[in-house]
Amino acid sequence: LVDVAGGQGAFSMAMCRRHPGLEATVIDLPPSAAVGRRIVAEEGYAGRVSFREGDVFELGLGDELDIVSIFNLVHHLPEERDRELCRMALEALRRGGFLVIGDSARPEPGETVSEHGAISSLLFYAWSHSRNFRPSEIRAWMEAAGFAEVTLHSNDRSPWRVVVVGRRP
Repeated sequence: LVDVAGGQGAFSMAMCRRHPGLEATVIDLPPSAAVGRRIVAEEGYAGRVSFREGDVFELGLGDELDIVSIFNLVHHLPEERDRELCRMALEALRRGGFLVIGDSARPEPGETVSEHGAISSLLFYAWSHSRNFRPSEIRAWMEAAGFAEVTLHSNDRSPWRVVVVGRRP
């Protein structure tokens, strides 16, 4: 598993707990990675969760991966960089591997706008001059990159969030 912008490693540790043979690498900027290393060591996962410091577009993802996860990042990037990240993930994954993108979502046309979603979209625009994307937009990036069986997952408890999963054929 490679967790892009995985911060303190919480998702990587959760996946390692769930899958005992899994090893994970978090790619993040140096300040986040430094904090993440301490937390991962405190939680006893230093042998299974490692960190690579830097910008994913400069470092790359690696190769023959089972899973690439990208949570809470696409809203900070321009759409073309998000599309590039999907292409990078396809190249890095082994056949049958998965790309998982989780983020705040902009509603599809005709859907109700939640307060949380509207506030987060405004925050992301002010913070990084980007925005929340529609689930259909994220799906389209993944399909254009070459992913198959792209599925959308939502949660009634946080309807402004979406998880989009695609498999490398």
